[in-house]
Amino acid sequence: MSPPVGRSPGNNLRVPVSHTPARGSTPPATARTTSPAPAPSRAHNPHLSDYSQTNRLRGQIDQQARDNPSFYGGLVGGVNGILRAGGFDISPASHQSVMTNLRQVNEGTMRQSTAHFREAQTFARDAAQSYSSGRLIQGDMERAGVILNTIGGLGMGALELGADALAATRARLSRQ
Repeated sequence: MSPPVGRSPGNNLRVPVSHTPARGSTPPATARTTSPAPAPSRAHNPHLSDYSQTNRLRGQIDQQARDNPSFYGGLVGGVNGILRAGGFDISPASHQSVMTNLRQVNEGTMRQSTAHFREAQTFARDAAQSYSSGRLIQGDMERAGVILNTIGGLGMGALELGADALAATRARLSRQ
């Protein structure tokens, strides 16, 4: 991945200052060293990924997917491995969302369709932040995540709806 575009905080512009004023003149005001405003910390924006954290965060997702097996977890583990191999970042917000989704799907407290839709929502926020920060390739990857998770959520939702209808029909038939 390429480094963020912008001036490095180490490249300060220095303005020369004369320390001996001309005779009979008013000493000039001391010129100040100008430097670029500090780059906003990515830690303050949970929807902007930090490349230095990629391996750690993706490793945690791999472990969480193994510890919380489900169909959804298998998909997450596979896609996460591909993205990790490609060096694609993940934001702290998306990392946390995926970690929670994996656990709750495994516990049965969240439907797999809901997990996909939550990922799509978080990746959409990430993509907006990446695009606004000039990280177009990262934003495109996050946008692809929005699309794939929306499709996955719709597909899983249809399966879950069918399973619910089948269970309701079986329950009615067993009462007769």
